[in-house]
Amino acid sequence: MTQQPESQTTRFIKARMRRDWSAVDEIANDILRRRPEHELVRRALARMRDEMNRRDEALPHWRALQAVNPKDFEAAYHVAHAMRSDGASVDAALASVAGDVPPAFAGNLRAVLADPPKAPRQDGVRSVMICGVSYCGSTLFDRLLGSLPGVASIGESHWLVKGKVPGVGYDLLDFARDFADDMVKCSVCGKKCEVLTAEFRRALAADRTNWYFRIAERLGTQLLGACDKNPAKIVDNDPLLRLDALVLFKSLPQAWWSELQKRKPGQDEAYYLAECERYVTTWSQSYAMFLESFSPQGKVAFLSFEEFVRAPAQVLSAACEALSLPFDEEVLKFARPGHAIGGNDKAVRRLKTAHYAPDITPLELPPLPESHARIIAQSVETERVSGLLQAAHARTMRRTP
Repeated sequence: MTQQPESQTTRFIKARMRRDWSAVDEIANDILRRRPEHELVRRALARMRDEMNRRDEALPHWRALQAVNPKDFEAAYHVAHAMRSDGASVDAALASVAGDVPPAFAGNLRAVLADPPKAPRQDGVRSVMICGVSYCGSTLFDRLLGSLPGVASIGESHWLVKGKVPGVGYDLLDFARDFADDMVKCSVCGKKCEVLTAEFRRALAADRTNWYFRIAERLGTQLLGACDKNPAKIVDNDPLLRLDALVLFKSLPQAWWSELQKRKPGQDEAYYLAECERYVTTWSQSYAMFLESFSPQGKVAFLSFEEFVRAPAQVLSAACEALSLPFDEEVLKFARPGHAIGGNDKAVRRLKTAHYAPDITPLELPPLPESHARIIAQSVETERVSGLLQAAHARTMRRTP
């Protein structure tokens, strides 16, 4: 496999993960010079400036986004809210951004403008983020962390503002319609959840500032667990990375075997080989990013899921010590349900069927086709990243007596 040159978007995400603000600005300005309509970059800059209380610098980006798409709920809110801050009435602010939008969009926007999100408490509040790739064991580990004394977990928090949009699939909630029935439901309470309500989600979608602090306040905790995993999602939700992190990984053969089960069945060999090659690149790049470009404000620990299922109490205890979390071995017998959202459907169903008693057993050797195993074995970058991950896991484990 040939190494592909790093894209500007990847460089942009890495700079944000390092909290290298000068590099973020330099790369963003370069991208916007060539593509002034670049939505990802404009939104990222706007959110970052808002978190830094540099709202005058954020506003031009929100205006540009709202001009391109009048039904951009987040951008419309920020443009209208800026007018409210300057003394405009709700009606005047709404009229400035809702001239040609469906009544439902205007109604949802009016509701948030009339009762804008309040700044949550931050002092003494911590977020612990599970990081990694899909099917790394994160759903189980998230529910375990959320069962520790004083901890509440939200699961994959990015699903709070997403739902099933007709004709599209899963995407951002469409506030131009009655969105409540489209929301991804709480994995414990379902659609009738009295905590993860439509009103709370609408306010989060309008203004993502202090995202994890607001979720912690909603769950009534000072110690929030979350499982957004993906680097881009994490820096989108908290551009300042005010969090601790647990990077969870499986070895690449195990990770690809989990992924392979989700691929379309009945395809020819060329399809699966191409998918394997793509996944090897994705896995290596994602974990290299966590190893080399991730600089949250809190602590970072690395953990092998394979080692965890071989010695659950020992490994969970090490993770708790590394991240200054309260340890309770009882969570390995009963994962107390909270108000988590998203996660691996199969893992969630297993927990609910077993009345939240975790099924933790060592992983069997994955029966990969020889051609797939050869692709993995021949990747020099995979070997390098795997070695670094194992060394990082060993450092986490050595923190316990």
